[in-house]
Amino acid sequence: MSEPSNATAIEGQKPKQQDKPLHPALRSLIWMLAEQAAEDSMRRIDQTPAESRPEAVNPPAPRIRRARKP
Repeated sequence: MSEPSNATAIEGQKPKQQDKPLHPALRSLIWMLAEQAAEDSMRRIDQTPAESRPEAVNPPAPRIRRARKP
């Protein structure tokens, strides 16, 4: 019993830690990086020749929507 904190963590009885809101500058940095990653991804898709895109070879199957029973 030299490490009681470890025992409580294993048993799942550790009190939940309140999440602190992110600093506004850090939040905007995360948002900017996410937007940049999305733009890079779209640019990469646009530069890929249509023949090598998986959709051109194997188009997605149409979704079948069934009416819900009343």
